Amino acid sequence: MTLDDLRVFVAVCRAGSLSSVARELGCTQSAVSQHVKRLERETGVALLERQPRGVVPTQAGRVLEAAAAEGISGLDLAVRQLRDLVDGESGLVRVATGATTVRHFMSEAVVAYRRRHPKVNLEFRTVSSGRGSFDALADGTLDLAWITLGPPVRGIEQRPVVELPWVLGPVVKFPSPALRADGNLTTGP
Repeated sequence: MTLDDLRVFVAVCRAGSLSSVARELGCTQSAVSQHVKRLERETGVALLERQPRGVVPTQAGRVLEAAAAEGISGLDLAVRQLRDLVDGESGLVRVATGATTVRHFMSEAVVAYRRRHPKVNLEFRTVSSGRGSFDALADGTLDLAWITLGPPVRGIEQRPVVELPWVLGPVVKFPSPALRADGNLTTGP
């Protein structure tokens, strides 16, 4: 019993005719009949009742047709989903980062990504350390981690994605002798 046998059988049940299915598939009526005969031989029961104007499924044929149609539909859906995964059109991307990072540095990128890949789910996880992110990447529970770059880690590719000019902005109520006029801290008296 093959998937082709089942596909042909379902088509015959729905069309009520071996010859119309043969025309649709671009093969001979004999080839369509062989698919049905193989199923009947393997199941040990008659699946179709021949009538003057075509065929109708027997009770056993209706049982097999319903199950085969459901199974084929599920398999077809799975194949489409697998193609989407391979093509990067669907799936799940698990990202570790801090909430502040998502809100302030990634929001535009997330919106753009969702527009380009509407079937891909993004799952964000808050992490407290780069080491924990590296461990999760290594064991496959994360796909990406947005962290501060650190020393190289075997098996993990680190890439800078943004450079930010960080500024120290102290609140000074009274001029401090440690703060020079140019804004730099002094190292001594």
